[in-house]
Amino acid sequence: MNEAWRIVKDPIRRAEALFRLAGIAVGETNEPRPSPMFLMEMMEEREALAEARAGRDLGRVRALGERVRARAAEAERSLAAGLDGTGTPAAPLVGRLGELRFYRRFLDEVAAIEAEEEERELSS
Repeated sequence: MNEAWRIVKDPIRRAEALFRLAGIAVGETNEPRPSPMFLMEMMEEREALAEARAGRDLGRVRALGERVRARAAEAERSLAAGLDGTGTPAAPLVGRLGELRFYRRFLDEVAAIEAEEEERELSS
């Protein structure tokens, strides 16, 4: 029961489970590579995040996080709409799952930076 709840709560794990139910292999090795344009955009976002981190610009870190969070929400909406069971083919949506993985990693890094800054403020 607990494992099922963790799957339902997590958009990536939930989408993976729904793809598997549709007979579609998922996982980073089975999914199509993101487009070069998407990869370039994410690389630019990561560079901006690294600069904000180096400059200890928490406002910029948060702004970058919000921008990527909005993109992640859009990817989640797209997956939900395509995996709603109305007969729309699920296979073309697998790429969106890969994008969601990139967004999650980015947002995990944003959270780590925020935690570092909070710890730094508390120890000052």
